[in-house]
Amino acid sequence: MFASNTGPATDSDLELTALTLVSGCLEVLAMWLRGDLTIERTAFADFLVTMILTATHIEPTSKT
Repeated sequence: MFASNTGPATDSDLELTALTLVSGCLEVLAMWLRGDLTIERTAFADFLVTMILTATHIEPTSKT
């Protein structure tokens, strides 16, 4: 459930999810590159991939 709190995600929900995921991943990547995060490279990559794959399981509103 998203902004509408009912049923599948709307186009607005999907756009907000994509923007949040991309900007969040870039911010965390920048933190890691600056050395602000103490995590191994492979663990960090696994985390980002998991976040992206999780977000792809959002069901959009069907267009018929």
